[in-house]
Amino acid sequence: MRRGFTILEVLIVLLLLGILAGIAGYNYKRYVLQAKRVEALENLGVLRKLEEIYRAEKGWYVTCYWSPENIPPPQGTEDWNSNSYFYLIGFRPQGVIRYRYAVAKANGSRTVSQCMADVEACYDDSVVANGFTQVREGVIDILMKAEADLDNDGNIGKVFIPDEPPQRIVYVNYTVY
Repeated sequence: MRRGFTILEVLIVLLLLGILAGIAGYNYKRYVLQAKRVEALENLGVLRKLEEIYRAEKGWYVTCYWSPENIPPPQGTEDWNSNSYFYLIGFRPQGVIRYRYAVAKANGSRTVSQCMADVEACYDDSVVANGFTQVREGVIDILMKAEADLDNDGNIGKVFIPDEPPQRIVYVNYTVY
């Protein structure tokens, strides 16, 4: 009667455990990054609503410089750029911030479909001007943007939301972080 396991059986079991651990680790990392992305989705939604409230009251949108000024480290920061015009609409994320945020005037007079087809070309962060931009019908006036490097690999993930309907979130480089 045979007792114990052969070396081949032990190696096969270890190989299978290694494969399962690798899959579990990959899925866990993906889950954590996906949970961190929620910050941008929530904050961009709030930012868009605050911009629309300001526009309804004042007749202008507010363009805002980057805040924080640099892309935060993956563990986040609590720094906030108080000179970024976000204070005019009452926007300031609470707690740890993993993204940096900006609101810029759209580049040119692009329709919603043109802008959504190439959102990076539509976004022009050099057009912050004096912090305000006019409201035009049927074109993207402003784009709210969030940037982060959540996994610290040097690749920047970008998330946009326009002021015009359907006001959907647009990811650029979704898979890099």
